[in-house]
Amino acid sequence: MFHNKQTVLQTAHSSPNVLRNVLGDVLVRNDLNGLSKESLGQSVGIHALYILRYSVRYTLRFFYLFCFVCLGLSGFFVPAFAQSNTLSNHWDYEKTHLKQISIDGSLYKKFSLARFNQFPEAALSIELVHSLSRYSWDVYQQFSLWTVPQLNSYAVSLGSDQIAWLAPNGEEINFYQNAKAQYQILEVAPAKLTRPWTAVREGNSNRIEIHSDEDWVYIYRDGSLKLLELPSGRRLSFKTKLSQIEAITLVVDGRQKVLLEAEYDSLRRLIDLSVGPINYRFEYIGDSEFLKSLLPFGIVERGTFFSYDNGFISELHLPNGEHQVFNWHKDFNPSEAGSERLAFMNDNQAFLYRDSEYIYSIEQSKKGISLTASNRLDQTESLVFNSIKNRLSRIDRGGQKHEISWKKDSNPAIKNKLGKITAPNGTVLLDLTYDSEGRVIRMRRRGEAEIAFKYDTLERMIESKRGSYPPTHYFFEGTDDKPHKIQDPLGQSAIYLYNDRGQIRQYTSKNGGIYKFEYNEWGQLIHRNYPMGVWLSLTRDTHGRVIELKHSNETEVRREYDDYNQLVKVIHNEDVWEYRYDLQGRLSAVYKNSNLWDSFSYLADEDRLKVVERGEDGVEKVSEYDLKGNLLKQTDPLGNSINYHYDAIGQLLGWEDQESGVIDFEYDKGGNLVLQKNKLDHLVKRKYNPFGLLKEKDTSEQALRIEYDKADRIVFMDYGQGQTVRFKYDAYGRVIEARTGNSITQYEYNALDQVTQKTDVYSNQEKSVIEYGYNESGNKTLMKLTRYNSQGERLEGMRVRNEYDDLDRLIKVFQNKRLILENRYSEKELTLEESLYGNGVRDLFSYNNDGKLVKRITLAPDNSVLSEESYTWNDKNEIIANERQFY
Repeated sequence: MFHNKQTVLQTAHSSPNVLRNVLGDVLVRNDLNGLSKESLGQSVGIHALYILRYSVRYTLRFFYLFCFVCLGLSGFFVPAFAQSNTLSNHWDYEKTHLKQISIDGSLYKKFSLARFNQFPEAALSIELVHSLSRYSWDVYQQFSLWTVPQLNSYAVSLGSDQIAWLAPNGEEINFYQNAKAQYQILEVAPAKLTRPWTAVREGNSNRIEIHSDEDWVYIYRDGSLKLLELPSGRRLSFKTKLSQIEAITLVVDGRQKVLLEAEYDSLRRLIDLSVGPINYRFEYIGDSEFLKSLLPFGIVERGTFFSYDNGFISELHLPNGEHQVFNWHKDFNPSEAGSERLAFMNDNQAFLYRDSEYIYSIEQSKKGISLTASNRLDQTESLVFNSIKNRLSRIDRGGQKHEISWKKDSNPAIKNKLGKITAPNGTVLLDLTYDSEGRVIRMRRRGEAEIAFKYDTLERMIESKRGSYPPTHYFFEGTDDKPHKIQDPLGQSAIYLYNDRGQIRQYTSKNGGIYKFEYNEWGQLIHRNYPMGVWLSLTRDTHGRVIELKHSNETEVRREYDDYNQLVKVIHNEDVWEYRYDLQGRLSAVYKNSNLWDSFSYLADEDRLKVVERGEDGVEKVSEYDLKGNLLKQTDPLGNSINYHYDAIGQLLGWEDQESGVIDFEYDKGGNLVLQKNKLDHLVKRKYNPFGLLKEKDTSEQALRIEYDKADRIVFMDYGQGQTVRFKYDAYGRVIEARTGNSITQYEYNALDQVTQKTDVYSNQEKSVIEYGYNESGNKTLMKLTRYNSQGERLEGMRVRNEYDDLDRLIKVFQNKRLILENRYSEKELTLEESLYGNGVRDLFSYNNDGKLVKRITLAPDNSVLSEESYTWNDKNEIIANERQFY
């Protein structure tokens, strides 16, 4: 009945390549400045290793990404707590926290207001952040304070040997005129920075520069921030009054663009903020600093409202109707708590102990500060923070403990850098080794071969070597810090050329395809050239939004926005789409060529939101959601409905509908699905090992048993009735053998983890061998099949060869030198027009104006029609009919 019924049963086994792929994507987005992952093709895998260059300076960043991707710890955010030497220069400093409690006991809460996305160096975030005040006001010794940290910054001299810096992200750092200090004051900036931040002040000058090892330079005069100089030569100019920033302007070659404007009242409270096309109004309670409301564009219906109890935030009312509650433990008395006073706390200091979903506890022991969060089902998560080393030491989710150790070394370049991450079963997930300069030179990941790194005198990574394979080489020109050539272990190279601002202007792929990129004066991508004459052109407005897109296939798309940054019109070739919104900014109507195509109405009560969608034919589809966004009920145009049920923490307990009846689910304390039952009492039972991995699955038809090795890889699967599979892995974590009761399948790989040979040995000792070949883009170009009898004599063979064009489209397939398939593409539309088969049969393809396949006609060698297949699409890009007729 519903094509989008929720998929509940999923069993995923993490690949050791997941981290590498994510790192590659990070590099593409942040380092190549506008070059998409798709346009890079197969070179992304090579770039993934190069991103480790950043882990040399910022090992914590690498650690966090490792935690999120490999450990699945999405509930944690654990950047450094205070004055860490691993901070980003891009305004993303945060406190260590668990759920909504910070390591200092305060509420961790932030609202993302906007992002600078108009220049390529970084998408700088502008956020509203909660903290506890450090000073008393009126009758309050402590109270909740909401600030936008990016609007406050200063650098002031505290005598001749100390500088206090408040960075534009809320972080505080003290610099000292001491060679042994973590943060130093120098009179001249050195050519090579060995610390993440260095202050430069000449004598008693009122000019202070804060330099980062990524070549960002903040310039202050008389304590106020004036300029931020970026490595590309672009500048951010700041209009400030004391420490408060009133405007930020991007300056490029003498041209200026205002990015941000802030207005303050007579009490110097922020009351209006504009970032590009986005605007916020701030309202307060009387003359206090208690924020009462945050109103996008001044619209009350879109506002967030704040309530307080004795100075502490107690309630939040969000625009979607959600109501969040916070309770504080005030006047904390360590003797009453039966524990020693926490290192960061004073007597009578408050801390958060409950929100709408969790109860929190905070304790201190010899191991450090421990935060624990317990939900309504008594499921717990915790972390331990070593306040002496200023580092996280343990992450615990439902008893699954990951231990983190940091380097104990007399060398300050190595001391307190990430050393190991240990899994709950005691195996080492990650182990890093550093050289005397604090650079990662060896990385070991569980179940994979060691990766070794080499650097040049400019601290650029020039080689990465995995196991016994040849290394990946990185080549540079002059003192550039971005590689101009990357050569993979197979000797294949990709070439990169950059413009004078460090943005990639030309990329030559390993297969020789040339991609070119053009940018406007602000560094925004406006044109891409692909191989074979394909191009894409972008036009942007003053806010950097794409308002026109043109393609070499003559496709044109134009976009229009209203004063509230809402997309209101899209003109796609000859079709005009218009969008309307309600006061809360929700889509209310869609028009196609001036005719109503779809409409939405929203009916809210205390605990749910009903969304009614009406198509152009007047047919209604109704969906109901709770205030957390969980789908509660869905009703189709025929009146058939599905009701979904959830437990106290939002886990799906099942659904009921006319087709399936009642489906029920049960979970264990770790949140793992253990029981599934339908209306016929058909059961699916699951059991998990102590580390949360599925080990048994029982149904009425089959009993599945799974075993794992110490690297949590599947090594044995028993399907019952003698059906088993055993797996073996090589030193690189790849499956090299799968053994069943009837056959053995063996795999061989190259240095890029591509399967080069697959061998199947059957119970009668006959054997088949398939050899694979690839082109530089990673496309499979060769498949050579050979069969042998039990005596090893060759029985038969087959050779299949594929050819591709410069856009990596399949154009020809040969079998034993005989052409069996040829694909022809439209030069203009780039779509597949015709497939010619070796037997003379042809397929002809036709498309609608949106490029979607609408008909395939199959012709015999004499051009007579063998069959016709048609596809019908609705305006939501869904196939609603598929018919095939034979002749």
